[in-house]
Amino acid sequence: RRRAMAASETASGRAAAKKCDFWLEKKNRKCGMLVKAGETRCGNHREHGPERVACAHCKTSVSALGLEKHLRKCPALAHATARTRAPYFVRDVNAGDASAASLAAAVASRPPRGDAL
Repeated sequence: RRRAMAASETASGRAAAKKCDFWLEKKNRKCGMLVKAGETRCGNHREHGPERVACAHCKTSVSALGLEKHLRKCPALAHATARTRAPYFVRDVNAGDASAASLAAAVASRPPRGDAL
């Protein structure tokens, strides 16, 4: 039914939606996103426009102007932050070369457990 509708739409004179012509090497195909009228590439693959940078935490490609907004909702950053804020977390506790004084300070900074309250 969809093929019949698509064939009838193009036959009736309505132009088919144009797709992005960017070649995806990993997928061995072209990008399937729709493009604006008069453009050849979608917003993700345009050469002109805002500078795009990779997020340091999740490697998502984000516009440089929207990086701060992305960091407020970045799932990888939220996960790392929650992990380090956990009361039982001590960075590099099993690293092996830590001095006894620094390990004792890290343990002393933890909140008391249930029986020590």
